[in-house]
Amino acid sequence: MKRLAIALVFALLPGLAWAQTGAIRPQSSAALEGSHIFTGTRVVRVTVSWHVTTAAARWIMLFDGTAVPANGAVRPIYCQFMSGSATATDGSFQYDFSAHPIWMNTGTVAAVSTNAAGCLTLTLDGANNAFYAQVSN
Repeated sequence: MKRLAIALVFALLPGLAWAQTGAIRPQSSAALEGSHIFTGTRVVRVTVSWHVTTAAARWIMLFDGTAVPANGAVRPIYCQFMSGSATATDGSFQYDFSAHPIWMNTGTVAAVSTNAAGCLTLTLDGANNAFYAQVSN
């Protein structure tokens, strides 16, 4: 019985340590922007709301880093088509990764690209987007 209790303690310790350091912190934009740098490396949920005056395809890209990549060829960790319209329309899109969080090594950067080529080319959108995320370490 004593061995079982000791085994349970050692089995639960890693989970308890994560519970103390891995608290999910909601974070959001303070103003409309084309990208946002989040604090944390474990992405649970991301929401992007956009207000636009021009029609364009929009892609959400998540990068592992601490700075927004330059426009051009990129290799995002995650990329998803959000909208495409012949007219300018406002919208919102939510990505829920709670079942399978996305883990980054150094940091989490979200960017909206308006490049019709898709996920491998970044053309950073202007100050049209509000970002919200639930991120932890």
